[in-house]
Amino acid sequence: MPANAATLDFSYVGYVTQSRSVPASNVVNVQLVADAQSLNEVVVTALGEKRESRSLGYAVTEVKGENLTVAKNTDISTALAGKVAGVQLNGSPSSSFDNASIIVRGINGFSIGDPLFIVDGTPTTQENVNMDNVESVSVLKGAAASALYGQRAYNGVVIITSKKGTRQGGTTVELNSGFALEKVSILPDYQNEYAGGYSAEWLTFEYDPAVHPAEYAAFNGQKILDYAADASFGPKIDGSLYRPYYSWAPGPDFGKLVPLTAQPDNVKQFLQTGASYNNTLAVTSGGDTYNFRIGYTNQSRTLTQQNAKRSNNIVNFNGALDISKRLTVTTDFQFSKEDRVGQPYETYRNDGLNVVQGFNQWFQRQLDMKYMEANQYDANGNPTSWNILGPNGATPDDINTPQYWDNPYWLVNNSFRTQRNNRLVGNVGVKFDITDDLFIQGSVRGDLNNQISDERMATGGLQLDYFKQRQFTNNEFNYELNLVYNKTIGDFSINALGAANLRHEVRESNRLETTNGLSFPNYFNIAASLGRPITENGYYNKEVRSVFARASFGYKNYLYLDVTGRNDWSSVFAPDLNSYFYPSASLSFIASQFFPQGLKETFSYLKLRAAYARVGSDVDPYRVNLLYNTSAAYGSNPALAIGNEFRNGRIRPALTGSLEIGTEMRFLQNRIGLDFAFYKNNNKNQILSIATNGATGYTSNLINAGDLTNKGFEFSINGSPVQSKNVSWNLTFNFSKSKTIVNKITDEVSNTIYDTSTFFGNTLNLREGEEWGYVLGSKYLRDDAGNVVISSGGVPVSNPNQFIGYSRPDYTGGAFSSLRVFDFDLAFSLDFSKGGLFNSTTRAFNLGSGLSQESVGLNDKGIDWRLPVSEGGGYKFVGVLANGQPNERYVEASTAFYNGFQRGSGEEFMIDASYLKLREVRLGYNVPKRLLTNGLKFVKSANLGVVVGNAWLISAPGKKYGVDPSEIEGFWEEGGQLPSSRTYGLNLRVGF
Repeated sequence: MPANAATLDFSYVGYVTQSRSVPASNVVNVQLVADAQSLNEVVVTALGEKRESRSLGYAVTEVKGENLTVAKNTDISTALAGKVAGVQLNGSPSSSFDNASIIVRGINGFSIGDPLFIVDGTPTTQENVNMDNVESVSVLKGAAASALYGQRAYNGVVIITSKKGTRQGGTTVELNSGFALEKVSILPDYQNEYAGGYSAEWLTFEYDPAVHPAEYAAFNGQKILDYAADASFGPKIDGSLYRPYYSWAPGPDFGKLVPLTAQPDNVKQFLQTGASYNNTLAVTSGGDTYNFRIGYTNQSRTLTQQNAKRSNNIVNFNGALDISKRLTVTTDFQFSKEDRVGQPYETYRNDGLNVVQGFNQWFQRQLDMKYMEANQYDANGNPTSWNILGPNGATPDDINTPQYWDNPYWLVNNSFRTQRNNRLVGNVGVKFDITDDLFIQGSVRGDLNNQISDERMATGGLQLDYFKQRQFTNNEFNYELNLVYNKTIGDFSINALGAANLRHEVRESNRLETTNGLSFPNYFNIAASLGRPITENGYYNKEVRSVFARASFGYKNYLYLDVTGRNDWSSVFAPDLNSYFYPSASLSFIASQFFPQGLKETFSYLKLRAAYARVGSDVDPYRVNLLYNTSAAYGSNPALAIGNEFRNGRIRPALTGSLEIGTEMRFLQNRIGLDFAFYKNNNKNQILSIATNGATGYTSNLINAGDLTNKGFEFSINGSPVQSKNVSWNLTFNFSKSKTIVNKITDEVSNTIYDTSTFFGNTLNLREGEEWGYVLGSKYLRDDAGNVVISSGGVPVSNPNQFIGYSRPDYTGGAFSSLRVFDFDLAFSLDFSKGGLFNSTTRAFNLGSGLSQESVGLNDKGIDWRLPVSEGGGYKFVGVLANGQPNERYVEASTAFYNGFQRGSGEEFMIDASYLKLREVRLGYNVPKRLLTNGLKFVKSANLGVVVGNAWLISAPGKKYGVDPSEIEGFWEEGGQLPSSRTYGLNLRVGF
């Protein structure tokens, strides 16, 4: 230190520089304070550009890859659940192969739309995201954030950045291996007191010499069940000897009497323990002029439903090579080969293919599944069925005739579907640095998907045998050219972009289907069609030409302005209507730049932001003009039919104006952070199909109309309660609330039906002046005092087309925790949703067919209501008759639960969609480096973890009915919900 020095400056990267006078003792104690201004978090934004978060005037949430694969999830939508404010999981059953979807900031139009997924700059689908290869995910939620992506970003953008090689030299190898077992976690609460049938009274075999062989006389009077009934309102399960259905089939069990016993686990016995393997091996390397990463992933999974398996093999490669000091070539690509067999069917079906639906809706509770599995064919080689005609009045040839349902084991093993996908997604780019501040970059991006699938119905069952085959190709190419200028001049900075894009998408499909059965048993070939096969060809060709630009200005690192503009020309619309322009502007102000130093120690950072944007959207090709459909030949003449939707060809793009304001704050030297946003979207001139008078020759009319307002707010809090050498704990919590109001549809139409439930006549409506998702349906008719009105038949009276509630949740959110204690780490995530309704066919039929525990109990006389009314049993509905007198009539249990409940009021089966779920948990152990150094020197790091996926549905009104509201198969209803499943596994991560 110079002898004449009077002050000392203390500085360190990331901390505020402090000056202190030199005392006589020459001893100075200084504690540096973290400088939030210099800790500039970098996030990935539109077009894959990395920008300082302080410079952004709109909300962007980034999630690191390690926080998305806590339980080795392979589905990006489910992995995001609860981790991003404003993102709602629109689930899919966990016991299926299908991915879930997400809704970003609520409903932005008359229909529900998916966000755009971008992988390393290439537009694609979420199926092309390899979670083991994800470095980070950025969610662009507002129109200003996603405006540069054009009309495809109307519902938000999810940007996936893959892991890359580095140029720091050296080669590393990574192994990420996982194994998990899968078990069903939620099923309906079944009753186990009553067997199959429609009446609690025993049936007996009635020998008839006119139809039965003489040896059947010995069976006269034996107890039997109503085998033809696909309900469980039969006799009490009390151990009585009876003839099971299989005792009437020729074979060793013919004539056998067995005790009637409960089978409480029969559905679980059918649903096996699934297993999954997920292994990734990756090599990363780089040097002064190049870097690359190559990886191979193998995934295999068997589901809880039998004969359901999937395999997926993925190869990833990305790299960059400097051809010269100014010219660089880059590439990213991924090839995947997927095979599926036996994917479970969903929704309500009458063909038996949704097997779990049958167990929950049309079944008999005493059935022995192990016997069914062991006896899928009878002595003559025909498929068996538990649901047979029965012996009374039937000849031996007719007794075993199936009525409604086949043996479920025979079905899943013989009637199933397959699917094979080959996908290639990636890009090749060239970047040339014109100057140190200006570069030009060109890229060709492709997403190619080739799918072949088939579906078969085996010969010999209740359904006519058939074979269906479909081939589908979807090829999209984007040709992109960007000119980028980046310069800092004194206190000012500018980042400018001028770009053009040409998108060309072609889809082709062929569908073939046999008719009138197969020419030879189980000959699954279109050539086996006994009738003329059904043939369909689909074609989709769309081109969008775009130019767009962005200018970002910064002043003294505290004030930023972004301005963008984009114009699209879409081949969908008429030539004079196909151009649409949408601009955006955003402002970011770092107010904490002007805080006094003392305040910064507690209030570390404050950012204010505001943004406005306008975005457009279009429709698929061939939606604008009249459609001509091929029809069945008229004799020997070909035929065409005009579609039922009138189209005048003058449809315009839909437009949305979006306003967003927000703030970011950090406290206690960045230990606590808060991000808040408010947004309002005005959606006008939506593209709607409106019902019209059939006398016009059309049933609907495609028009531009509608006015909706979508607004809401969201916030997230993150904190680090503990940060030390051996212990660290990071927490995040987010909350969001969104509501879409239908301001207007058309001058003539004030209500339109968006969807109708499978049963009960409940409808999801868009009604003028109401929130999106206005549910109408039948409700119990009540008198002025609120009493339910009971009919003369003893069941409630329903009043149709009444308001029941709204399908959309009141609010959603989630939390994520990551704790490290010495060499142990623990991570978990929660997500929740409050409010909204879903229509449950599972609960309705489970109750109406006597399978549910709800259908068992005592009436107000203390007598089992399953007993006949003549014996004091029966069910009495609480209410009044039309004359106001209390209802005193009892009805048989089957009548009460089938006619009174299942076929009664639809409001009974609109279930609160609220839930709180522990989504995933991982407990890991990092092997200390000293152990690796002593024993396995070639191993740089190793972590072994125990993982649980879909861990615990903590609370949900639908849980007691066997339905997880976060996994509804349809947006607002389920017709035959697959069960929720939980995974338990091990995860090994090793670095070499």
